[in-house]
Order: sequence, then C-alpha cells, then structure tokens
Amino acid sequence: MKNKAVIIHSVDDAEHCVQNKLYEEALLFSTHSSVDVYLEEIYNIPCQCLSKFFGNEEIKNLRNISSDTVDRILQALDVNVSPSINKQIDLGMRYFVSLYSYLGKYHYSSYINFSESVRKVVALYKPEEIYFYNCKLNSFFDTDSDIDYVVSLLFRDIKTKILKYPRVLKNKFDRFEITRKRMKKIRQRPMHAIEKLLERISTNGKYGKLSKNRKSVLLFENLYNLEFLKGDLEKYNVLFYHADSSSPVGFDSKEQTREIEVDFKGFEFIEDIKNPLVMLFLKDIGKDFSTNIGKNIAAIDHLREIERDYPISLAIWGNPPIERTKALIFEYLRSGGVKILGAQHGCLYGEYFEPWHFDSDFNRCDVYISYGFTESDLKRLYPDREVDMKIFPLGAARKSPNNHPKKKIDILFPITNSMSFFNGGMTRIPIDKLTDRQIILLEYLNSLEGVKIYIKPFPYSYTKKYSVLSVLNKMKNLKVVDHLSLRDFIEVYSPRAVLIEYPSQPLFDVLHLDTEIFLMNDPIHHYEKQALKELAMRVHYAEDTNEVIHKLDLFLKGKLEKKREDTYYRHYVYKENPENNILRLIDDLVEGNV
Repeated sequence: MKNKAVIIHSVDDAEHCVQNKLYEEALLFSTHSSVDVYLEEIYNIPCQCLSKFFGNEEIKNLRNISSDTVDRILQALDVNVSPSINKQIDLGMRYFVSLYSYLGKYHYSSYINFSESVRKVVALYKPEEIYFYNCKLNSFFDTDSDIDYVVSLLFRDIKTKILKYPRVLKNKFDRFEITRKRMKKIRQRPMHAIEKLLERISTNGKYGKLSKNRKSVLLFENLYNLEFLKGDLEKYNVLFYHADSSSPVGFDSKEQTREIEVDFKGFEFIEDIKNPLVMLFLKDIGKDFSTNIGKNIAAIDHLREIERDYPISLAIWGNPPIERTKALIFEYLRSGGVKILGAQHGCLYGEYFEPWHFDSDFNRCDVYISYGFTESDLKRLYPDREVDMKIFPLGAARKSPNNHPKKKIDILFPITNSMSFFNGGMTRIPIDKLTDRQIILLEYLNSLEGVKIYIKPFPYSYTKKYSVLSVLNKMKNLKVVDHLSLRDFIEVYSPRAVLIEYPSQPLFDVLHLDTEIFLMNDPIHHYEKQALKELAMRVHYAEDTNEVIHKLDLFLKGKLEKKREDTYYRHYVYKENPENNILRLIDDLVEGNV
C-alpha cells in the first residue's frame, strides 16, 4: 500500500514525478486535469484531480462561504484603512471593494477549495506524508505566496514536503507555436490584420487633441462590443486609455508613483483574523495593495489635473473595471458624481444564475447596456438583490457576418478552456467533470465514419488551457483548428451542427446560424425558468453525455426535429440597430437627459 501522496500542478511537474519514479511509492493528485490526462495517456499512470472529491452542493456552499467572507473583509478594510488614504490625497472613495470584490472571491475560493480537498485526501487515504510541488499562486494578485507558504500555514498538522526542481526556461515551444498560429491567422485573413494595425495607429493619432468648447468622455480599453466608439465620438473630447495604461493617449505616460502611507493596523479589526485562510488572504491583499497603490494614485492624480481643464461628463467601459488602475479610476469618477456607462461583454448575464456578476459588472456602473435582458429579468433571477443601475437592452454591436461562400462541415465542437484550482476552476462546472465530458464526446465524435468534424479550442491553446490535448493528439478522424477565434471560424466554415459541452460564450456566437445546436447543462449554475423554456425551443438541451450523444445520433440519421425558434435569441442576444441606439444613449447621458 502506498503511504505517500503527491500534489502536482502542471505537465512539467508530472514529467519530473515520472522521471524520479515518485508514483511508485505515492498516490498522485492534481490541481489541473491536464495532469491526469497526460499521465494516463502518455504513461498509463493514474492521477486524480482534487475536484473529484467535491459534490455539486458542496462546491456551491464553499462558493457562498468565499463570497460572504470576502465581502465582509473588504468592507472592514474600506471602513478602517481607506479613510487614512483619502486624507492623504483629499478624496472620499473606496479602494478595497473596487479592487478585490470580484477577483478576490476567485482568489479566496481557490484557497478554501485547495485546503478542503487536501484534507479530504488525508481523511480518505491516510497518507503518512504529502509531497507538494511548489508553484507561485499569483493568478490574480501581486503576491509572494507560493505553495511552500500556503502549506506551512494551512497544513501544520500534516507531515509535508515541498518539491522544487530546476525549471527549464518556460514555454519556448509554446511561444513558437503561438507565433506560428498567429502567422497562419494573418495569412488566412491578411486584411483583418492590416485593419487592426491601422486602427491602433489611427487611435493614437486621433486622441489627445482636446478643446475646452467640447464636453469630455472617458473611454477605457478593452471595449469589446463597444470598439466602434473609437471612431464615432468626434463631437466630444475623448480621454482614451489603452488597456493597462495609467494616462490617456496624448498625455505624458511616464511611469509615475506617489508615496502613500498604508496602515493596515495589523488587521485587528477583522473578526476572524486567526483563521489561516483569512490570514493568507489578508497577506496577499496587503502585498498586492502596497505594491500598486502608489502607481494607482499617481494615475488618479494625473486624471484630476486633466479634469480641471476638461471635466468628464461620462465614463464608459466595455469590459468591466475589476482590477488595478482601471478599477480605481472608475471608482474615483463615480465617487465624484460622474456617470458610468457599462456594457455586457459576454453571455449569460440576465438569464443564468451567477451572483458574482454584481461584483464584476452591475455594481460598477450607473447605466448598463445589455444584449437583451431587462431589469425585470434581473429581478426575476435575483429576487433578493437590489438592482441600482438602469438597464438599456440595446443589443451587441458587432460586425455583420460576411456573405462569402463558406466551407460546409457536419459538426463543430468548440472546446471550453481548462482552468486550475488556482485560477477559477472550481467556480463553474468542476474541473474533472468538464474534462470527462470532453473526452467522452471526443471519443464519440472520433468513432463516426464519413462525418466531417472540426474541433475548435481557444486560440493558441496549449496544455494549461486545454486539458484534453493528449487525447486529441491521438484522434485521426477529427480536424483541429486552433488559430482562429470562434467568430472568425464561422466566417469561414458553415457547420450543420454545433456541440457545446456547457453554457458559455460559444452559445451566443452560434445562435444566429442556420444550424442545430446541442447544449449540455452546468451542474453548478442554473438558468432562470422562463429563460430555459425559451432556450429549449432553439437548442437540443441535455443533462448528460448519454443524452446528448443520443440526440446527435438521431441528428446524423435525419430523425431529429429542427429547432430554429428565435424567441430566446431576440430576448437575450439580438436587438436591431445597436450602434445607433448606443450613440443616442451616450448623447442623452452626456446632456444629462438620463
């Protein structure tokens, strides 16, 4: 009987484990399902993802605990620490809720799930010692916490050992592959690449020339569906921030910082400070905040100077301001009474239960452009939550698809990306269950003879994002296209059917197509009842792989009814003339008519 356990985080760790034959005396566990697949496919060595030890209800419960704990901590920090910062810079704003209310929940959730899973391993297998491969845990924040520190804090009652080894310069091959795929994409769509380059040059040349006779609007990349605004706001001064920039285009962008004294008072005002998970979270927040606050305040100072000459009438985001300078700039503007306009940037916001959307989107604006959902939809989905913003269902402003002849294929399977314990993997369908679904579906698709099937992973996918790579590499009947986004893919190819293994953005990207859509459920989140009723009139909905495979078989035999009812699409996705209506809304907001 094996009396040790090893916790592995990556394929590189797995290779080290095999080379040193640790599997001979230890049970193997992982924080990323790519490790399990790789070890099984390449070496026939069993490994279990730690997510396997959780039931769906337990995942939901731990998620709620994470949410409540983080909310309480951040509110306490803003009450006890923010006033002293505001006194130094003559402001009256929050810092901690704006910076950490969204990503902080993912961060805390990763720790609590990791802690619980390791204790489950101890309880079930009773190893005498656990080996942990070391890794940095800084997916969301600037921290110096690594596995070594986490283990020393969380598992003092367990005999442990940290495994470290000289790491080869990372991702040489990955970088080569990414470059190769980008070049392939450019060759396939050269004009698109040229347009993007010219757009960047045009943007930099357009902004920074301001007039005191015009009102001012602030735009912050990435704008997502609001990209068209870059060329359609000529009547206003536009203070345009590139992503991760601390100054608008046309203004001095030299890296600046400001000396800010931050006194966390030993966090004595946090009621459960002795909880190791809370201690760990506070250490990470303290490090991240202290590292970045000087630079963030300097950016706000710069904007305050600009505002003296060019007062801002409206600030706009297309991708929510959830971190760093961007988060604090919008918090500063809103605290000063500037109207904030936000826009939906993905699917499943008004019909699918995901309360953290309040932290990412709904609590960060005064006015919100949805693809289609309304205030009544949101209140029906969250009857116990206050909805303080005004919602305008104006649609998603996207380029119309071209009408060029397309290559016909039978089935498209856009595979969802993989995540680890430490970057949000336990906040949606469990890591192992998603991978299991993908493998079952890939094996089924590969078994089909004479059927033209295309697999579409995320662009530039590699093992860390794409757990089933080792399986897919062995399959001969499937064509993989991983240099295009899904939207670019459907500009080139016309699928008879699209398979989606759980509700995510690909659903919204293909609803408008003349195609059958097969969609599986998410066991962690749920659709609002009326929304699911509307959706089921357009897609072939399935609870498990057996059901979806059965429906695909019927489709291939020509025995499945077509579903083209567009009620759901017109309710939650599509509205006519979105660009014109968004521009009119912006004018009304600038003039104070909304």
